[in-house]
Amino acid sequence: NILLIGLGNMGKIHKRVIENNDDTNLFGIVDTSFKKKHETINGVEYFNELQLVNLDDGLIDAVVISSTTSTHYKIAEKFLARKIPVLVEKPMTTNTKDALEVQKILKEKGVELFTPYGFNWNPLMAKAESFVADGIIGNIKHVHSSFSSSLVDLFQGIPLSESDEHTFQPKASTWSDPAKAGGYGWGQLSHMFAGVYKVTKLNPEKVFCLSVPSPTGVDYTDAISIKFEEGSTGAFSGSAYVPKGYGGGYN
Repeated sequence: NILLIGLGNMGKIHKRVIENNDDTNLFGIVDTSFKKKHETINGVEYFNELQLVNLDDGLIDAVVISSTTSTHYKIAEKFLARKIPVLVEKPMTTNTKDALEVQKILKEKGVELFTPYGFNWNPLMAKAESFVADGIIGNIKHVHSSFSSSLVDLFQGIPLSESDEHTFQPKASTWSDPAKAGGYGWGQLSHMFAGVYKVTKLNPEKVFCLSVPSPTGVDYTDAISIKFEEGSTGAFSGSAYVPKGYGGGYN
């Protein structure tokens, strides 16, 4: 039995996957957009508030969290404390304090949390990781990585133009709201850094960043310098300014 929290763009994809998997059952969905507090439709429980869900009756085996980024930690903590496995969309949290608290709970409770970073499952990532782990390229002295996308519209609060006819459309207000961890860093560079840390296993010590803001106050671009505890350095960049029709890139 899986509880799904958040029925936005990614939530709808998770819903489809859960429903099409013979090994899983969609127990219920929580989303604040639902007009009714609670109703049952075709055997699935629908709630418009998480507090309406009984988390202690043993009916929930796992939870998928695809709500607004800024809510991830607060929701995940409730389930982890009850030893209920969590799949939470990226990024897991929006600050180091909450991330360390999650790590502490995982160790104390012996429960699992998974954040899906699609690029990390590319075979090339595993190959690069082995090159570093096996010492093939020697000690890392400097890391350079960049990520670019055609997302200027989303980060200024305009719906993604190429998704007009898509079944699943990103919610522009989520991507463009500073209070909801909108912006390129949270929305896209979380992919990049997940790959960087998977491959290098480096630990950041000092971080400096410059960015260009959108009209709504979130970042369009990011220019980041990092000094790692291991003594190496890194230069990282992100940009939402790729022209429409030219895709993007991850280097």
